[in-house]
Amino acid sequence: MVRHVTYENIGRALAYVRGHQNQSELEPVALPPKVEHKAKYNLLSAPTKQFLGVGQTGAAHVQNYLSDQVDPAEAQRMADGFTARYKAVVAEGAEPDAAFGAMIGFAGGGSTDVSRDAAALAVVAHFFSTCEIFDRPPADWQPAE
Repeated sequence: MVRHVTYENIGRALAYVRGHQNQSELEPVALPPKVEHKAKYNLLSAPTKQFLGVGQTGAAHVQNYLSDQVDPAEAQRMADGFTARYKAVVAEGAEPDAAFGAMIGFAGGGSTDVSRDAAALAVVAHFFSTCEIFDRPPADWQPAE
């Protein structure tokens, strides 16, 4: 059976998952430790980290989508595209939160379709987690207390 996973379907899945979590929309979504460490290193603000946390709920859907592609090079092409776009945004002088927003726009967000925006956020969260966008902290880096 061939599965048709689209941005629309990823968005619907994310909306379903988010709607069934037992926490307030205002309660911070915990980031995985490595993602939190990278977010601190890249000086993302608390609201942006919150947004990234929401996106983490759908990042696994994105990984599954990429794994199911017939062309095995598709995931690498997407990663290369995100890396190139991120470097261009940074070279233009974007601050960390603005760069994060630009990546969501690049992924197809900024529309008036909530499902599409949710999918874009999940895509960005996936590529943030896999280190295709934003800088990796050095192995010995520790955040200032």
